[in-house]
Amino acid sequence: MQRILDDADRLMLETQDTIRQVVEQGLTPVVYTSRQEIRLSDANQRQQLGQQISDFLVDIVRQLPYTPSYLVGKGGITSHDILTKGLGVRSARVLGQVTGSVPCVMTRHFPYIIFPGNVGSEQSLREVYEKLK
Repeated sequence: MQRILDDADRLMLETQDTIRQVVEQGLTPVVYTSRQEIRLSDANQRQQLGQQISDFLVDIVRQLPYTPSYLVGKGGITSHDILTKGLGVRSARVLGQVTGSVPCVMTRHFPYIIFPGNVGSEQSLREVYEKLK
């Protein structure tokens, strides 16, 4: 997360390059942030930090160098921002649940799985991936 704050432009280029390389190898790219907590005493600064990180992830989605078969977003606010800002969805048709409490909606080009931050175990994302591959 610190790199997003310190040098977002460079990190974006590196991330896009890595995504391209992974896709060219026929693999599934995964982008994630660390769970490292950055402690700030001011509530406004904490909110601004969270928004900056979410905006970075949204920009990755906006600039994907290919159309994925599906996309998974983890975390409530981040998943929502990716859906509305990154994918530009104003309304969506819910296709069903991939697993308990994990809905899948159809975007213009592919399904988007919304994985709430407080749902699942350490293995849940992997289990969903295994179902989808």
